[in-house]
Amino acid sequence: MYWFKHYTDSLDDPFIEELMDEFGHKGYTFYFGLVGIICQQIGNDLEKDFECSDIYLKRKLRISTANVALLCDFCATKGKLIYSFSNKKYHIKIPNIAKIKDNYTKDLQVTGKQLSLEKSNNKKKSNNKKEELFGQAIIIPNWIKMETWLAFQEMRNIKKKPMTGQAMSNIIAKLERFKDDGENIDVILNRSITNCWQDVFSIKNPNGKGPSGKSLVDKAMEL
Repeated sequence: MYWFKHYTDSLDDPFIEELMDEFGHKGYTFYFGLVGIICQQIGNDLEKDFECSDIYLKRKLRISTANVALLCDFCATKGKLIYSFSNKKYHIKIPNIAKIKDNYTKDLQVTGKQLSLEKSNNKKKSNNKKEELFGQAIIIPNWIKMETWLAFQEMRNIKKKPMTGQAMSNIIAKLERFKDDGENIDVILNRSITNCWQDVFSIKNPNGKGPSGKSLVDKAMEL
């Protein structure tokens, strides 16, 4: 693909407006930069999977890996991309890439050929609930493994208890207290993931009492 269409009224597009309202210029750079990278890499084969490391996107787009993860999630909820993340690698597809391809690439396509894209679980999520997550800019500290954090977030979404921005801030603050106390944050998060707990709890003090008088672990199991 020699080039892709970048409409002159992009700044008036509702998706771009919302993207920039939430992430500022980083949102604009991320989306159009990512489309450009993918178009360059897949060439004429529009069904080809695009794969790259999180570090590659960080360097190429000059955006932190934490923000790359948040932006991918945001764009996915808006139906602008489909992605998965594992072993620090992203697998990304742009559903409407056929609409923005150049005429040269279009001429190489068989008439009537349709792109076959797998359905994403992200499309099944409620956009209204998901938007609450981005009510404020949340930066995931580098002492939290992004892969583990995303797994915790995915577990919450599966339980239909997605985190709001405030909930994320509260949990990160709690994890920071645990970290300062010498606890293993990855172990704490993985324990909550394994047990489908909505909250995170100290491993050093598993029997600490909450406001209800029950142990924190007992309380977590009720969530």
